Amino acid sequence: MKKIFVIPIFLFFIIFNASAGKFYDYLEHCNFSAGFNFALGSSVDTGDSQDSISIKDGFGDYYSFKFDSSDLKNIYLPITVDLKFPFYYNDKNNFGININVEFMYLSIAISSLDLYYTYEITDKWQASVFGGWSMAFVQGSCGKLRRAFSGDPGFYTSSGKFIKPGTEMTFSGKDPKGFNLGVSVKYRPFQYNKLFFSLGYRFISSFSVSDYNIKLDNVRIDSSEINMGSVDIQSSHNIFITFGWGL
Repeated sequence: MKKIFVIPIFLFFIIFNASAGKFYDYLEHCNFSAGFNFALGSSVDTGDSQDSISIKDGFGDYYSFKFDSSDLKNIYLPITVDLKFPFYYNDKNNFGININVEFMYLSIAISSLDLYYTYEITDKWQASVFGGWSMAFVQGSCGKLRRAFSGDPGFYTSSGKFIKPGTEMTFSGKDPKGFNLGVSVKYRPFQYNKLFFSLGYRFISSFSVSDYNIKLDNVRIDSSEINMGSVDIQSSHNIFITFGWGL
């Protein structure tokens, strides 16, 4: 439902500004930035389990996979990407929608859709407040398909599709029931240049991801009998530093 309402509203403001002959001016007031995010007091509990996952193919043969949940935290990636699109702006005020993605690890990220308000304090300094809806994403690998028995040609789906041994089984999941809020300041060191630095704080609520979409060679696998456990992400206090472009 959120996408149904947000996307048309967002497109309306872009089309309105373009039709009014102010499209370039509108783009200048959009902000595009990326940088580093440091989550304080947060932890990700993957259960640190090594679960054996078994699935049955169309001929009744069972295939097992070894899922190590600790692999989700193998690559630490404290990167944040932020996009701001104004609904309304003038010389001092800017109000609109903010899209943010924060990676905790390569396999775990949090996406937020916010409303923001920005006030220009001086020609070089601005202050913003924001808040809205957040969603956690988890994705990873369950391992590679192994033969069910010696001489087994491979996995056959119920529809007859053949999948050869060595194919990786992947999974993804999400928890859309989160929120965030925060404040930030932006500094433009050059008066006639749109490059800026931003420093801010964001509180993000906790998440629990347990409903997974499991695929083998892009074929969805029935996960009703697969117990992979949940990925629990505690609420966090985040400090972010970004570098970007925009007024």
